[in-house]
Amino acid sequence: MSIKNKLHVFIVISVFFICGVAVGHYKILPFDFLQPVKSKETLSIKEPFSSSERFKTHEILFSQLIDNYDVVFLGDSITNSGRWSELFPDHTVANRGIPGDTSEGISKRLDNIIRLNPKTVFLMFGINDISRGEEVDSIFENYQKIVSTLEKNKINVVIQSTLLSDRDNWNIKVNALNEKLLSLAMKSNIPYVDINKSISPTGELTKEVSHDGIHLRPASYLKWRDAIKKTQGLEDF
Repeated sequence: MSIKNKLHVFIVISVFFICGVAVGHYKILPFDFLQPVKSKETLSIKEPFSSSERFKTHEILFSQLIDNYDVVFLGDSITNSGRWSELFPDHTVANRGIPGDTSEGISKRLDNIIRLNPKTVFLMFGINDISRGEEVDSIFENYQKIVSTLEKNKINVVIQSTLLSDRDNWNIKVNALNEKLLSLAMKSNIPYVDINKSISPTGELTKEVSHDGIHLRPASYLKWRDAIKKTQGLEDF
């Protein structure tokens, strides 16, 4: 290959590389076109989360950590990141959050929760269902079954509002789900903790409380703790 042809190939490769960096880093066209396509591909995956390796490995671990606890915090990665035993030192607390978990996954691991003999279980999940394209009615149906199963085993349930995100299309569903959860709590005389009131009072997660618009910065868990303590019926926490 001649020097001229080599130079031509080098220029073409360089142009493509620079364009790729510009699309990914600066989010110029065709970034806005590619993102919806990528999202649609992600949402088309309907394999249950409980079939994932992450779910299975956590459940194997949890099945070996059976003891008696006063309180269980049950949910996804947002729950998983909380230092609940230190936030509530007057209680024996088990953290049973699994990153990526959904209402389907949580409903399938209730046996390991019940085996802990908790007096109270705090629930907070739903955003992963929404990110996977699940409808609010479907999420709420699973939620009702989870609450019913725990109550049948004489466990006190605390419903916590599903945390908002920084994405408007997700938040529409989050708000609709929270309306149903509040109604369920009121009808069933179950404590309802509105964590969004203190963590995301503007109606979305800001950079001040979240580094990625979904997960919380460490200091936000102090606001979450305080929201629990201020909820009627939970003053002892």
